[in-house]
Formats: sequence, C-alpha cells, structure tokens
Amino acid sequence: MAREDRTRITHRPEQKTPLSRLRTAYHGYPLRTRLVGGLAVVTAAAVLAYLAAFPVLIAITIAVAALSLFAALMRSSDAVATALVSLVWLVLAYVLFQIPIPVADSPVLLLLPLITLLVSLLATRITAFPAWHTTLLALLVGLIAGLAVALAGLLTDTVAPAAGVVVCAAAAGAALGWRAIAGYRLRSGMRPATRPRTRTRAPGPDPVRATGRAAPRPPAAAPPRAHPAAGAPPRTAMSRTPSRSTRPWPGWRA
Repeated sequence: MAREDRTRITHRPEQKTPLSRLRTAYHGYPLRTRLVGGLAVVTAAAVLAYLAAFPVLIAITIAVAALSLFAALMRSSDAVATALVSLVWLVLAYVLFQIPIPVADSPVLLLLPLITLLVSLLATRITAFPAWHTTLLALLVGLIAGLAVALAGLLTDTVAPAAGVVVCAAAAGAALGWRAIAGYRLRSGMRPATRPRTRTRAPGPDPVRATGRAAPRPPAAAPPRAHPAAGAPPRTAMSRTPSRSTRPWPGWRA
C-alpha cells in the first residue's frame, strides 16, 4: 500500500538584516549613554578641526548633521527622509538669506536651525501624512514667504530684511496648522458612519402584579360567514321550506 504524501510545515526563524541588528544594539543602550557618546563625537571633531587648522564651526555642524542622520536611520526610513529634507533646506535657506540680510544682522540666521528642528518635530505629530512630506511643505512655504519679505525689505527699505526670518517661522507654523486641520478632516471622513440608536420603550408595570387580577382576554372573533359559490341560485324564503321528501308522514306522531 503506497504511503500518503503529507506536507510538512516547518517554521523557520526570521532572519534579521544587519540594519535591524544594528538598530537593536543601538536601542539597547540607554538614552543617557547615547547622548554622552554623541557629545564625545562632537568634541572630538572640534578638537581635530582645531589641530588641523580647519574652521571649528563647520566641523561641529558636519558632526551634528552626521549624528542626526545616524539617529534617524536607527529609527525608521521616514525619519531618514525627514532628516535629509531638514538638512538640505537648512543649507539652502542659510545661503539664500545671506543675500538680503546684511552682515550686521547675520546672527538672526541662527534661528534657522531652531525653525528646522521645531518643524520636523511637529510634523511627526501629524500622523495622517508622512512626516517628511509635511516637513518639506511647511519649510518650503516658510522659505518662500520669508525670502519674499527679506528681498522686499532690501529693495524698498520698508521693513528690515532680518524680519524675513521671523516671517519664515510664522509661515511654516501656519502651514503646519493647515496640515493638521487637513489631517483631522481626512481621519474624520475615513471613520465609518455610526448608526442612530433606536430608543426602546421602558417596560410598563405588569397589570397582574399591580391589581392582582389577570388581564381580560380579548373577545373571540366571529367565525367567517360562508358565501354561496359562484353560479349557485340565491336562497329565498321558498327554498327554506322543507321538501316533500323531508315532511313527516301523516300517521307519524311526535
């Protein structure tokens, strides 16, 4: 007798990629240890730049950007995209705002990293859309509005060019607010419509328990009246008299 073919299901353990192993090892350390390690890396980059006669500020900026990308990579791919968008926007905004803003007002450009950080953090709270997309939209709106005000101040002297950075922050915040409202409306539209609740009548008191007597029964319905069949002659008074065959005999006594 031939053996029956039986399929055997084997559960293979999931193979972790090198990136997932690195993320597991990274999150295995507490936050305090990771912060101390990042500070040590920035300090080492500053010391090496000073010894090599390289601009220390640029070295610190590069080290912080590299650590930000690494921390985002250890979180998710969406975080990496958000970090890249923020870094590219920061470099572009710093270069463009240097055109209308004079050197005397250049310290106001230090607000640009703060704007980028706040926008990226608030974009992660809007879960209806990707964080990198919200960050890109808000930063672009802020850059366009702020640069327009700074250039207008440079050409017309009606407003200080440094006010463009403040307008940039305000426009980015307005874009984030509009994005949050759009996300709320989107989530509200995706929720299933709730059915209206039907009101149930409260049960009234039992008449038997209240009076001690049983409730009267409804009168029985009268039996249906028989109708003559179609085509039959109507019954008259003569037809109700008994026929001869049914009359009693003359000699019959009751």
